[in-house]
Amino acid sequence: QRKKDFTSLNKNLSEIYLQSNDENVLRNVALSLAYLSRGDHTRAPEARLQLQKVFQQLRDRVEDMLLSEDADQSGTTKRKRGRDNDNATPASKKMRNDRARSASSKGSTLSDESDDEGDKENSSKEADIEYALSLNLKRLRVLSKRCDLSEFFDDSGDNNELEALCSAVTDGLARRLKMRKVTTGENEKSGSKIWRSGDSRVHKIVADGVSEGLMFLLSIIAWKLYAIQEQEGLVVDDNEDLLEESPGGDDDEEVQDHIVLRLRNRLIALTELCFEQFLPDVVSDEDEETSSPYTEEQIVFADAVQISAGQVASDLRTLFPKELANAVSPLLRAFALVEDGRLIGGYIRFFRSKENMVSRNIFLLRFVQFFMIAMRLTFFVHKYTSFVRMKNSTRRIKTP
Repeated sequence: QRKKDFTSLNKNLSEIYLQSNDENVLRNVALSLAYLSRGDHTRAPEARLQLQKVFQQLRDRVEDMLLSEDADQSGTTKRKRGRDNDNATPASKKMRNDRARSASSKGSTLSDESDDEGDKENSSKEADIEYALSLNLKRLRVLSKRCDLSEFFDDSGDNNELEALCSAVTDGLARRLKMRKVTTGENEKSGSKIWRSGDSRVHKIVADGVSEGLMFLLSIIAWKLYAIQEQEGLVVDDNEDLLEESPGGDDDEEVQDHIVLRLRNRLIALTELCFEQFLPDVVSDEDEETSSPYTEEQIVFADAVQISAGQVASDLRTLFPKELANAVSPLLRAFALVEDGRLIGGYIRFFRSKENMVSRNIFLLRFVQFFMIAMRLTFFVHKYTSFVRMKNSTRRIKTP
């Protein structure tokens, strides 16, 4: 009976995790699944297998969405090349127009209203796809905080599944960022079109997906770095071990290629791409009459991805400090993040652009603090006055 109850509990927790979108629910369920899979009790392997199934379902969902998107883009590229070849002669243009007219419903041309309805329908589908991707990345991120997901990959052969998943997520997020990057010159119109057409909710959902993806990749790298340090014996518990002679030496070859370095470099490139969403000449003062050249959705998107990138950049500099360059182990020296100027500079540029807003918020915060202090003083004065009055009235009553 207990075995059935344990199995039923595991399945119910897994279903809740795969269907929920609430942060607190996901955290609690992930903690329960990870806790049940640990220890030396007899049901630990069964719980671990169930946790692996949950991760594999989430991984398949994310990879399917990203791979289908790659297939659609490759098909679009082929069709575009076909159109470019057709544009070579006027006769081909006429043939293409005839095919377009024959493909229209009931032999009639598409009206502007039908085009608008088609754009809205496509935008709604895009919002649904982006929300599904963001939600599954969120579930992966929460689960990666509770357990080392790299243990569920089969990397025994030449194909590294962990690196393949991280590469797919990185490429998918980078594609979305490049589509929304600020462009100048000839590409300015094509770059601004995405902000002035379609469903405005898509950009906020994409920003959430970028944030979830960044944190998921960071968590994977942190777990992998910890595992490598444990395997190589680079983490010591006793201070006396630090005095012993290290196996590394000056003649050891420097590490040029490593899975941790590859994952870190991809995440750094993605973080720098987030900082490239910086919007110059943004009007921050509400009273200025000049209007901003950017839409409200574009400003919100740029701020959101740069804030997330700033958090990830700070964590990367903590995981790979510059001081590792002086380590005895060549592997630790390779992990040192020496060239971090672009990570720091990107966030400083973003922070300086928000100085006016920060100063206004500080002034407002100080005003609220002063108001609260004044209210408290008024409250204490009122209490003290009431106490004195009550005490004086008591004295008058007691006086014969």
